[in-house]
Amino acid sequence: MKKIKDPTFFEGIRDFLGTYLPKVTNASPHTVSSYRTTLSLFVTYLQHTLNHSIYDMDTTLVTQPTIVGFLDWCGKDRGNGTATLNNRLSAMKTFFTYLLQYKDASISVSANGIADIHKLQEEDSGPHEYLSQDQMRLLLSLPKRNTRYGLRDLTLISLLYDSACRIDEILSLRLNSIRYSGGLCFINITGKGRKSRNLPLGKTVEDLIGEYSAVFHKEKNKDDFLFYVKRDNMRREMSQDNSARILNKYEKQAKAIDPTLPHLHAHLLRHTRSQHWYDAGINLEEIALLLGHSQITTTLIYTFFDVNRKRKAIETAMGDEDPFFKSETPMYLDEDIVKKLYGL
Repeated sequence: MKKIKDPTFFEGIRDFLGTYLPKVTNASPHTVSSYRTTLSLFVTYLQHTLNHSIYDMDTTLVTQPTIVGFLDWCGKDRGNGTATLNNRLSAMKTFFTYLLQYKDASISVSANGIADIHKLQEEDSGPHEYLSQDQMRLLLSLPKRNTRYGLRDLTLISLLYDSACRIDEILSLRLNSIRYSGGLCFINITGKGRKSRNLPLGKTVEDLIGEYSAVFHKEKNKDDFLFYVKRDNMRREMSQDNSARILNKYEKQAKAIDPTLPHLHAHLLRHTRSQHWYDAGINLEEIALLLGHSQITTTLIYTFFDVNRKRKAIETAMGDEDPFFKSETPMYLDEDIVKKLYGL
């Protein structure tokens, strides 16, 4: 069996994600997930763009030129925006500092170069991109609901749009996050800063989750992730990379019909739903609550904006028309990912 030449790099990743962030810095699960995504992408960049074998990777690869190249790759090949790139840079700097302090002092030669990498300047690009209602209907018409993976894809896309949740909030959902009260179905979300909120779902999405669960969760194990991948006969949380591949597939199909469709990513669906709410006359305070934004004064809002009012606001936004689905798309196949070792 082939061995990793110098395990320090991967041991550093494992201990950084598994011990340092959650137990030393008390980082939230969502923060840890964000760092994990960045480091997983970094390893992918080293492997497939710089052609480094996973067995030959070591701490000396965490250098200024490599990180700059990685950020360029994230921007050009993966369509990451300025804010995301700055988050990736911050994560890499934090990880480098951890390696330097706790794992490999010899990489100090790279310290000044990495410290010199500045954040990208945010440009005033005007309003966020979002899908029109016609484009949203087009997107929801593509997954084949009558196939196993088409049903899964439709459920994921519909839930992302209906809830306007962040992708990590959706992927961290378990079956016991779906609850019923007063005739409503809602999901319990733990967002940034460990803040919890309850979001009611539309009847169509509720039915869709029921149909999906009957196929993917026959055992009804309440601790299972709602969206999962199977590895080593275990159900593991679906990665953001997997969800991005799903969206990329439908982006290609949708653009063949509507070339004006913007680049499709999970956060675009969040912006889309928010814009549709705003266009329907929902006020900004209510939208901020639905989105889990922390900078709005929340006490007064939480006092008056309960679950039933949230549902009414959503119904008002969409009128009598349920925007979701019809149709179809081919079976989605997971590609082999060999980086789960060491926590990626």
